[in-house]
Amino acid sequence: MRILLTGATGITGKHILNSLIKTKNEIITFSRNSVKQNIKNLEHRTGDLYSLNDIDLLLKDIDVVYHIPPNMHKDEVKLSSNLLRYICKYKIKHFVYHSVLHPNIKNLPHHWNKMIVEDLIIKSKINYTIIQPSSYMQNIFNDKNNITNKNTHLLPFSLNSKLCIVDLNDISEVASLVIGNKKHFFSKYELAGPEMLSGNDKAKILSKVLGKKIIARRESINELEEKLLIMNVNIDEIKTRLKMFEYYSTYGLPGNSNILKSLLQRKPKSFEQFIFDNKNKFQ
Repeated sequence: MRILLTGATGITGKHILNSLIKTKNEIITFSRNSVKQNIKNLEHRTGDLYSLNDIDLLLKDIDVVYHIPPNMHKDEVKLSSNLLRYICKYKIKHFVYHSVLHPNIKNLPHHWNKMIVEDLIIKSKINYTIIQPSSYMQNIFNDKNNITNKNTHLLPFSLNSKLCIVDLNDISEVASLVIGNKKHFFSKYELAGPEMLSGNDKAKILSKVLGKKIIARRESINELEEKLLIMNVNIDEIKTRLKMFEYYSTYGLPGNSNILKSLLQRKPKSFEQFIFDNKNKFQ
């Protein structure tokens, strides 16, 4: 089976790729930039999802597609629609779309864009599976410097707001289980972790596992905005991020792990176990 993986160079894509490689299928990754690959049964192709010609050439010899859209991209609907057009043309056997938990939240532009794409997928009449993961445990690594050197866990939203977080490795395992599998056609899977945790909850777990006192601290929106501007983050993405954190402060992000547990046939990884497994990264 020849599997096309879009978005393979991002954090999500790298985890999904590592899982798909283990299936021993032929994997074709796709991005705008060339990437050197020295792995058996792995090929990289360059191109742009804005280009219909690139997509046309890309999909001619592909069996199934796992699509990870660019993160918080203002043109996600257009890019995914372009891809979907040629998936239909070449009658791709299975299309897996990497969406997000609760895409129906209209106040979050990147969620709502995925809701629109999901609607297009369902109407296309192709064999699809839609994966809806909650926020990743791996996001904690973005705060590694504060945790390691300042004994603080910095968050740009209320320290009491509870989010359901999930190990991206568990999501990746599900990806390798469903890809090309008829049992999972025409399904939507909410993939949430086993806990609802606030910033204060995570700080307590970090303290317990790392053996030192970690304090949760709230970062102001102005502080975050200045930081993102210095990092040359696109202004549209900055606005989307700020809306997301405002929403989290008010509503959190609830989720239930029953579907993930059923697919994995085991309990999804807890945040405490995740930190224990990655303890060396905080030394």
